[in-house]
Formats: sequence, structure tokens, C-alpha cells
Amino acid sequence: MNRQTTDRWWPPALILLGAAALRAAGLVYYTRNLPFPAYPFGDAEIYLVWARQIAAGAQTSGVFYRAPLYPYFVALALKAGAGLWPVYIVQTLLGLATILLVYRLARRLFGPPAALVALALAALSAPLPFFESKLLSATLVVFLITLGSYLLTMVGDRRQRWIWLPAGIVFGAAAVAWAGAGIIFALACIWAVAGRTAGRKGVWLGIAGCLLVIGAVTARNATVGQDFVPISSNGGFTLYQGNNRLAAGTLAQPPEMFEFRHEGRFLTAIAEQEQFEKLYAESLAGHALRPSQISAFWAGRALSWAVHDPGAFALLLGRKLVLALSDYESPSDYNLDLELHTVWPLRLAFVRFGLLLALAVAGLLLSREQRYWPLYPVLLGTLAALLVFYVADRYRLPAYPALAALAGAGAHKLWRAARFRKLRPWPVAIGVTLLLLSTVAFTLPLRRGSELLRAGAYRNLAEVWQYRSAEPEKAEAAYRTAVAIYQRNVNPANRQERLAQAETYVLLAQLYAQTGRQDLAEATVREAAALNTGLALPGFAPGRLELARSALAQADTVAAIARLSEALAADSSNHDAYLMLGGLLGARGQPGPAFDLLSRAALRFPNDPALLYNLALAALNAGHYQIALDRAEQVLKLVPSHPWAKTVATRARAKLGR
Repeated sequence: MNRQTTDRWWPPALILLGAAALRAAGLVYYTRNLPFPAYPFGDAEIYLVWARQIAAGAQTSGVFYRAPLYPYFVALALKAGAGLWPVYIVQTLLGLATILLVYRLARRLFGPPAALVALALAALSAPLPFFESKLLSATLVVFLITLGSYLLTMVGDRRQRWIWLPAGIVFGAAAVAWAGAGIIFALACIWAVAGRTAGRKGVWLGIAGCLLVIGAVTARNATVGQDFVPISSNGGFTLYQGNNRLAAGTLAQPPEMFEFRHEGRFLTAIAEQEQFEKLYAESLAGHALRPSQISAFWAGRALSWAVHDPGAFALLLGRKLVLALSDYESPSDYNLDLELHTVWPLRLAFVRFGLLLALAVAGLLLSREQRYWPLYPVLLGTLAALLVFYVADRYRLPAYPALAALAGAGAHKLWRAARFRKLRPWPVAIGVTLLLLSTVAFTLPLRRGSELLRAGAYRNLAEVWQYRSAEPEKAEAAYRTAVAIYQRNVNPANRQERLAQAETYVLLAQLYAQTGRQDLAEATVREAAALNTGLALPGFAPGRLELARSALAQADTVAAIARLSEALAADSSNHDAYLMLGGLLGARGQPGPAFDLLSRAALRFPNDPALLYNLALAALNAGHYQIALDRAEQVLKLVPSHPWAKTVATRARAKLGR
């Protein structure tokens, strides 16, 4: 290797090494100071449960409700063992591969100096490493879209038009993880043909490759679910989440979730979303609906609102545009602002969206060449997806690599123009104006909303500390932070905000009850009740499970059963109450009632090994041997080494004479 080659490669290699060190330090610090890596929540928890079922060999029944590629990706990583670390390591490697692709892409389009700047900007963009440590599809999607964009830079060569085929396959895979990637690729095909770009004659190969991947998922849905759903059935509801009379442009539950009750309670949890949209749609339709019909129902509601109130819809689009161009990262589950306060290595990644946007626009103004076209569909497609649905940080993330490549070119061109005293003032003025608008003017109107989202982040953190990692002191501090933020920012006229505040009070009250501070618990519940939200407070009444546990400690099973029955009567989704009450009924020689109770629980938690095992045991004791065998075998599919489930299965087979 000659000196010129060495000089060419050591700067990007050094930047890449620094990016790896930053990510390694951030991941270690993150796992030591926050509970999220060990206890994912929200969409991440749903993906993890799904991935573990896939890894255990269980088949997903019906059509896919969510885009399926990512849980299969996680399942593959989980097979390596060692908990969730393989997933985080693989995603970190994908993140590093993404910023290397940014360098390669920028080098092809803009040359080595601009590529070096683009690499540095991508390496120091905080949202990229932030999502690499989350069980969310964002990192995988960004890698695939960036890889697809890099492949598109090659199709202009007459001898490489066949690259449209792998590019289409890559974008098809990205669409099976996030539907917005399909919008990006469609725009790329249209741009190539309409713009008469070099290599456009191979577009049909790209379309064929993309449809091949998506078609495989569509065929699976048609075969297994007996319904025509191209990728997943949650698209209509997602569209309505972002387009309804109370929509604010970011992720929020639609108003119907706070108006419709099932068995006396609201279905507002992310894990209950599929159940809610089905029950609500069918309650209005008056009959059962297929998944595609449910999706069409919610899409129809979104379109109907937009048509009947075009003024409000136009204002909503304007707000989404402001959010999409804002420096603020609108959270969906995890909150970047919270982690910037607690994970110090993440603060070293100081490059944010506003800076990339300003430099990218300056670069575009200084030079516009047709060969840059592979970057434009990524930016426009990402923006289109945000405007059609809603703005969230993980759905804006695919724009970061393309912006970093353009920003690298912009920074390099500005530096060269200044060096040779040919710098024109207007590109600089426009870039600085955009930076100020993105970081200041766009952010100030969002201040109250971002504070409420931060309160929600602290509440999520507190719930994980309270219920998953069993650290009540940390949970109490997080709850108190959330309550203080809510008190300063909640609009008393907004029922949904008051409901979020009331639920946080109730969760804090439960913590007080668990730690023996019943007076504080009752006072906090009274504060929640004073908000007059219509929240079913008895369902959250503190002390029910704690009183049951206290009764059991004193061998008073009658009182324990009474307390657990009260808890389930008020909140029919209380997982722990089902387990405790089912076990108590079985221990008291009441297998029939235990079987009935746990059968209802299994309908709510169809893939919970603990509940399924207890149901199998209750069925065996109640004489329902085939059900006992079926449920025990279901447990063994989820947990192949479950010894007690094997025993129940063996006894059930003996009773059945097998």
C-alpha cells in the first residue's frame, strides 16, 4: 500500500473508529444507568415478545398486524443467546455500516473531501446511536434505505443497470420493515423515469425486485390469514392516529380511545391497540370484520375528516411540516432529551437535524447536478410519510444519511468558496436562517408539547423501574418529576392531557401502597379524582395486590381471594391478579373456577407461558385433558425446556390413553 492510499484511508478509518468508541461507551453507560436495555417497553416490548415466539418456533396466526421483517431479524440475533446483547451489538454494527455507506455514497457523488465531512457529521448525529440501542426497526430500516440509495448511484453506468434489481430487493425488504420505504422507492422510480436519468431503462428490474419481496409477504397473508393485506393491517389505524379532529402532528391516541370502553375500561395501552381498533370498528359495523376491512374503516375515518374539515386538515399539515423540519426529535416511545440528560457519551454526538438541514440546503444552492438524484427521493419520501401519517423521530431517521451526505457537500463547498473568496452571501444567509428557524422558531411553539412528552418519558421510566426492575426509590423520583412537569404544562381544557396526568398520579399511588405508605397513596388518588377525567379509578385503586399478598403472608386465603376478585372486577386486564387468583383457586381444590378464570386470562394474554402453564394444570385437574395437553404443548413451543409443562403434557397423554 503506497503512501497516497494510506493518506486517503486513515482519516475515514479514524472517524469510524471514533464512532465505534462513542457507541461502545454509550451502550455500556446506557445499560448501567437506565433499565430500558434489559426491560424494553412499548413497541420494543411487542417486538421482543414476537421475536421470542419466532425463535421458539411458534407461527404467527392470521395476517401480520405489524410489519414483520424486524421481529424476524431480532429472532435471528436472539438465537445467539446472551440475552439481548447480540441484538444491540448487531444493531451497533449496522449503524457503523450505515455511516460507512454515507461516506461511500458521498464520495461517489461529491468527492473525497466532502465525503470525509459527511462521514464526520453522520458519526456525530445523536439520533443514529440513540436508536441503535433500542429494539425498534429504525436502525435496520435506515441501513437498508442507505444501502439502496448507494446502489442507485451505480445504475447510471450502462454496464451496471442490472443493479436496479438488488436495489429494488433492498428497498422491498425495507418496506417490509417500514412502509415508508415503499414511498421512497416509488419516488426514486418516478424520478429516474421522469427526469430521464442515466440508467432509467433498468427501472423495471427494480420494481420487479421490490414487488418480489413484498409479494412474498402478501402471499403469506393471503394463505395464512385468508385476507388481502400487502404487508400489515395496521396502516389504516396509523393513518387515523395522525389525521383526526384532535391530532397535533405527533404520535397520539385518537379521541375514540378515550370514549370507548370495553368491560368498563379504556383500551389505551400499545399492546391493546389491535384489540381496540377491531372492537370499535365492529361495534359500529355491527358484524365481524376482516383485518383489511378494519384497516379500511380507520383509513375512511381519516379521509372523511380531512374532506369535511379541510381548514383543520390544512392547519394540521402545516403543523406536521413545522415538526418535520424542527430540530426537536418528536418521540414515539423513547425520549432522546431524557437520555441526553442521563447518558453522557450520547452528548458527544452533538450534530442535530437543524445543522444538517442548513448545510444540506446550502450545498444544494451552491451546486445542483443531476447525478445527485438518488438522495432526493429519500428526503422527499421521508417527508411525505411524515405528512401523510405523523411526525416521529424514528420515522424521520431515514433522512439523516442523505442529509449528512448533502451537508458534507455543503460544508465543503462553503469552505472552498470562503477560502478562494468567492463566497456568495445568499446561500449562507439562507442556511443560517434555516438553522435558526429549525432550532428556535420551530421549537418555541412546541415547547409545552415537548414538555408533556418528556413527562410521559419519565412516567415510562418510572413504570419500568417500579414493575420490571424493582427499584422503587428510582421509580418514585421519576414519577415525581413527571408529576411536576404535568402540573406546569397540562391544559385543564384538554381531557386527554388530564387523563395522562391522572394515570400518573394513580401509578405513584400504587407505588406508595406497595411501599406501605397507604395515607400518601389515598391522598394521591384523591388528587387524580379531582381532575374529573372519568378514569375508572377503582381499577387502579392502590393496595389490591399488596393487600392480597399481605393476606397470603398471614395464611388468610379467603381475604386474598376477595382482594384479587375485587382487583379483577375493576380491571379485567390485571395479569398478576389472574395468576395469583388462579393459583389460589387451584390450591384450594377448586379446579373448575380456576380453569374458567385462566381461560379468560388466556384470551387476553394468548402467548404468556406462565398463564398458559397454569391453565394447562387447571385443565388437567378439572378433567379437560385434551385442553391440558394443547396448552402444555403451546408452553413448550414458547419455552422448550419448561419441565413442569412436560410433566403436565405427559400426565394428560396418559389420561387420554396415548
